[in-house]
Amino acid sequence: MGYGVTGNSAVKPYTTTGSMTSGGASIPFGTGGVSSNTPGAKADVMPNVNLGWEKTASTNIGLDFGVLNNRISGSLEYYISKISDLLMDRSVSSVIGYVSLQDNVGKTQNKWIEIALSTVNVQTRNFTFRTDFTFSLNREKIVELSDGNLEDRSKS
Repeated sequence: MGYGVTGNSAVKPYTTTGSMTSGGASIPFGTGGVSSNTPGAKADVMPNVNLGWEKTASTNIGLDFGVLNNRISGSLEYYISKISDLLMDRSVSSVIGYVSLQDNVGKTQNKWIEIALSTVNVQTRNFTFRTDFTFSLNREKIVELSDGNLEDRSKS
């Protein structure tokens, strides 16, 4: 049995404070009457000072067994992970000069079960016949996105 919480901070550097990129800004009516670049810097990403770590809380319960001198053995395992503060790009109004913002936007859940069974059907000094069976099932679902929605409504 086990329980733990891990964090994921897999975002580009300066995502919380906003990064700048060198290069010119395009301005109309520059040299020759068409747009041209001017030297300088411009904001590369929209800053998000509230951006936090994505957190995964995991619980794992397992049971290993063996009977008849381990001629029949196996394991049962159940795992559930709940991810909160999911790191994702969220759509924002392009009027502010950006089309997306890296944000903590939701929650997901992952459940997994595995059953393994092993039998020693025939065992002699020079020969062993063994059967192994494994079954697993995994289900992942979105629990919540930004503002409690189950879908990204900003893209519709």
